[in-house]
Amino acid sequence: MTFETHIPAAPLSKYIENIVFYADYFPEFFLEKLLPDGSIYLLIDFKDEPKKCFHSNDFTEFESFTKSYVSGQHKGFIYIESTNDSSMMVVQFKAGGASPFFDCPISEMNECVRHSEYYFGDGLNNLRSELIGIEDIPAKFQRMEQFLLDRLHPTDENTPLELILDLLKNKPFQISTRELAETAGISQKHLISLFDRHVGLTPKALTRIFRFQQVIQQVEEQETIDWLQIAIDCGYYDQSHFVKDFYTFSGINPSQYPEARGEYLNYIPVRE
Repeated sequence: MTFETHIPAAPLSKYIENIVFYADYFPEFFLEKLLPDGSIYLLIDFKDEPKKCFHSNDFTEFESFTKSYVSGQHKGFIYIESTNDSSMMVVQFKAGGASPFFDCPISEMNECVRHSEYYFGDGLNNLRSELIGIEDIPAKFQRMEQFLLDRLHPTDENTPLELILDLLKNKPFQISTRELAETAGISQKHLISLFDRHVGLTPKALTRIFRFQQVIQQVEEQETIDWLQIAIDCGYYDQSHFVKDFYTFSGINPSQYPEARGEYLNYIPVRE
């Protein structure tokens, strides 16, 4: 399997976490559970076989996607189909980072996976055709960066969000909308409007997801997992609240996670 991660240079690095390319992927499972992380993803599929995104635990409701598509922020996990010989390029936007590349309020993308034509017309599918013809992986990344630079339309309107999002990521406890607004020096109404336009999820919803991400990141870093200490470190002072949140975002209890987790963070293989 080929798997390479690219960190774009400025100015894209302000908005994009990374760009990943992989090929020759042959999973040993048929589904993956994708956990929420507060990011928006742009995906280019280099294979023509449709991939399914399931909206129910019994796998009876699904949508199929081909070529290129965009996954908005989700408040819970979703199931995605794993297919043999997969090859994709994936752009992960930072929380609040997708707005300069899209013409709609980011909240309209919540809980949605859509074909890229909805946002880019034929642009991303045309790029896909170009990328298929480029064999050199660094050259693929370079062409992807150029596409993103051509779409980038930054504004000064979301400047307070940088301070707010840094605060939410670094503080593993709930903070009120009023406190966030006061910290940024803006009104609560303006804060909610900024999140609706540039982030998508509400401050409260995003805080819960960031806190969950801190939990599973600590699990990755510990040889011996101390769930009680992790819960305390991440701002959970009620064990039942911790377990409930963990189940909401992963579909399993904390004690099941170490064995269930996959090779990559935020992906849980479904083997049965």
